[in-house]
Parts: sequence; structure tokens; C-alpha cells
Amino acid sequence: MDTDVLVVGAGPTGLMLANQLARRGVRILIIDRHAGPSLQTRALGVQARTLEIYSHLGIVDHALELGKRTAGANMWANGRRAARVPLGDIGRDLSPYPYVLILGQDDNERLLGEALRNRGIAVQWNTDWSA
Repeated sequence: MDTDVLVVGAGPTGLMLANQLARRGVRILIIDRHAGPSLQTRALGVQARTLEIYSHLGIVDHALELGKRTAGANMWANGRRAARVPLGDIGRDLSPYPYVLILGQDDNERLLGEALRNRGIAVQWNTDWSA
């Protein structure tokens, strides 16, 4: 396969980049040194702009099904709740998704990976890149 761009890493950033390039007709190869997608989460929320991009990728409805809108966040100190930050529809009149969506990194990676597979692109797992 002729490749115009090599994307190293199939985490959220690499998968988003690969999707955006593929959407624009760029031929890509995406590799990752791990055996497969992440089974754990290191990120918890998705902002409005990400959901807008997911809409362009055709995966926003699935993301909304998997996630949960958040109304606020609690801040804890010394084992006690110290404050609550209301979020609600913080982007009302700015976005069709004016909220933070609780959606784990593993779910985000799965959605982005599915979008790539729908374009005929598969992550090459167990593939390390060395200079």
C-alpha cells in the first residue's frame, strides 16, 4: 500500500489525526506498539468541540448513546467535598452540544477506531517505530 502519511500511536490523538487525514483523502498507515486498543481510561470527559468533530465523522450519535451529560463537577480536598462547579449547558447558543459528555478514553478510542475501519483503514498493532 502506498502511504502518504505515517501516524505513530493509536491513542485518541493519533486516531483523531488518522480520521481527519482519511476524511480528506490522504492515504495513511497507523501503527501502535501495543497489542490492541486501550482497556482502561485515562480521560473522562469530551468537550463540545470534540462532539462537533464527531458529528463530521458520523460517530456523534454513538458517542451520545455511550456517554452521559454532566451537570457539574465536585472538587474534593482532604477526603471532603470542598466545592461544586455547575456546568449544565455551559455552551448554550455556541454549540449543538453545549455540555461536557462523560465518555471514557477507551470508548473514544473504540469509536474512532470503528470510524477508521469503516474507511478501510486498520491500525497495525504490535508495530513499533524506531528512528
